[in-house]
This record gives sequence, structure tokens and C-alpha cells, in this order.
Amino acid sequence: MGKILLTGNGTTSQLIYNYKDEYMIEEFNKQKPEVYDLINRFFNAFRVSEQAIKDETKAHVLCALKDKGFSNPATTYKTFFEDYGLYQETKKKHVTNIEALLKVARLNNFDNNLYGEVEKTANSIYYNNGHHGIKAIDNKLISLEKFKIFINEFRSVFTTNYDSILDELSEKEVYHLHGGFYYTRKKKDNGEIHIVKSNKHSIPKESTLIWGTDAEEKTEKMHGGFTFPMSFAINFDGYSILDEYYRDLQSIDVAQLFIWGFSGYNDAHINEAISKNPNIKEIYKYCNPATEVNDSNYKKLIEEMYPHKEIFLLGWDMIWKQIEKESA
Repeated sequence: MGKILLTGNGTTSQLIYNYKDEYMIEEFNKQKPEVYDLINRFFNAFRVSEQAIKDETKAHVLCALKDKGFSNPATTYKTFFEDYGLYQETKKKHVTNIEALLKVARLNNFDNNLYGEVEKTANSIYYNNGHHGIKAIDNKLISLEKFKIFINEFRSVFTTNYDSILDELSEKEVYHLHGGFYYTRKKKDNGEIHIVKSNKHSIPKESTLIWGTDAEEKTEKMHGGFTFPMSFAINFDGYSILDEYYRDLQSIDVAQLFIWGFSGYNDAHINEAISKNPNIKEIYKYCNPATEVNDSNYKKLIEEMYPHKEIFLLGWDMIWKQIEKESA
């Protein structure tokens, strides 16, 4: 029945330095220092020492939420610090990645203009001045020829990445579940909004990149829709090629799914599509060979993400060894 691959930014960040969290957050601070400072100053109240244990951290955060006037600190803690992963940010000196900026902005219920400013700036950073294809790969250990062979071993490739590396390597269509620089929103004469794929990449302000603090927000943005004025018969759902990709992941007739560089922590909608696909029987998750491959707790976490699937944990070093250049 074949096999498919699902990748995330954990892959691209090892290929292009400018896609690493540390570079992108530094670039965000350069472009929007006032926004970065505002978000960090708000979050300072929740920070703890690196040595703080979980119970201490939770107690501190709950107290801080109460002091800031949150009506239901326990629910807010569960949603933002556990489900959305902001717990990890409490032990950092500053917000460490773009998605975390969005989550903190949402936590403080900043006005939508500021939230939108974070998204707009993130789009520009990910665009990387148009350098988001194979020519931008600066990992000198990678053999593009071997990388291409590896990618084309799979029947289909799904990704949450916005870059075009996989598109340039794959001999088949790559399914960008969260859009990218080849995707744009088009308004039809009757008012329908369509998300479509173009033959050439667009500049950030014309591209459709799906951001969100949780799966529900991301799913909503993946849809088409409508806008006023409406002149004649209209499909209120519009059209979105991203919806088609999602349905394909949920129904594709393959038995094996390989996951590389995709954590699944903030993408429950994608985990759900995989779990609902009755054809997928086995999931091979590439992960940290030193800390995760033999960790029973980590395996249990992945099993909970994808119930009724057989889970196999593999070291991600297996892939890098497969696609690296021959040593001189």
C-alpha cells in the first residue's frame, strides 16, 4: 500500500540556518522591537528559575494569572501553559519562537492589530527575502541528490512548512497543509474566497500562511469563505485547496506514515486526520536518538496522539546519515 511522509519546520531548520528559532526571534526583535518588548514584559510575571519543578511553576503561574485579573486561572493555565506549551517558555529569559509570541499575545488578549502585526512580521521572516528553496540550503553536509532520492521514496509528502524545498525535490505534488508562498486567497466576482495554489511564489502580503495558537484557529483559517458584497449564488464555504489536502491525509490509502520534524503538539487537527485514517496502521516517528527513542513516557505521549496506531520510534540521525554527502 506504500508509505507517506509528514514533515514540519524541525526539518527545514536543520537545512537553512535562517529557519532556526533563535535566528527568527532575533530577526523579529530587529524588525519589531516595540512589539517584542511589549510581549516579553507582559510574560515576565510568569517566569520561574530553570530549577523550578512543575508544581512550583504551576503555583507561580496560577498566582500571576490571579494577580493579572484572570477570572479562571486554572482553565487559563490548562489551555495556554499545558495545551499550548507556554509552560516551556516560563523557564526562558525571553520568548523563544514565533508561535510562542502569538500565544502570549492571545493570552493577554492584545488587540487584533497587534496579533496581526506578529503574523505579518512572521510571514516576512519566513519569506527570507525569497530564499526558501533548495538554493538556500546552507547545511554543507547534505547531498541534494541523496535528499531527492529519499523524498521520492514516498508515495506522497505532506508538510506544515511554508518553504519550497520539498516542492523542488519531489517528483510529485507536495501537500502544504498550512499553505505557503505558492498559495494565495482569491476573491471571486460573486464574493466567494478561494485558497488556491499558484505556479510561482508570491510575496508575503499576497501569500497564505496559516498561523494560529491552536488547532481550531488553524483549521478555521484553512477554509475558504465569502465576503461582501455578494452578487449572485454563492458557496458560503468558498473553496480551499488546503481543505482538499486535509481530506487527502484523512483518507489516503497507505499503511505507513513516517513523521520527521513535526512535533504535533500544536496541531491537533492534523493528528486527528491521521488518527481517523483507517488505512494508516503504522507510524514511524523520527525523534531525538539520545533522549526519546527509548523513552517509554515519550512513546506513550505519541501513542496518545495517534490512538489505535502502532508506533515505532526511530532516531532522526538515521535520515541525516542517509542524505549526507560521502566523506572525503
